[in-house]
Amino acid sequence: MAINGAPAADYTDVVELDLSTLSPLSPAEAPQDRVPLRNAKAVYRSSVKKMAEERTQKNPKAGGSAIAKVGTDTFEVKDGAVLIAAITSCTNTSNPAVLVAAGCWRATR
Repeated sequence: MAINGAPAADYTDVVELDLSTLSPLSPAEAPQDRVPLRNAKAVYRSSVKKMAEERTQKNPKAGGSAIAKVGTDTFEVKDGAVLIAAITSCTNTSNPAVLVAAGCWRATR
């Protein structure tokens, strides 16, 4: 099927994967902290909740979101929004400033 005048993709291989069979998932910096993929959503939500509580104790006005500007585009960045960008780049994810920079850089690509 052509989209916007572009020819349909012609793949040499198509791989089907049952995501329920994937396990475990672990962060690169802590491979011992494996989490079964089926539990990743709950573990993430728990981690974000803990992070938000710690942030609120340090700064009650912090809300877990910020306005970012890249070029002429302005958008809201919420907790977790740059997580994938940081993981897909070779970034030290324990450094929040580098984590945000990686996400902003990635967003411009």
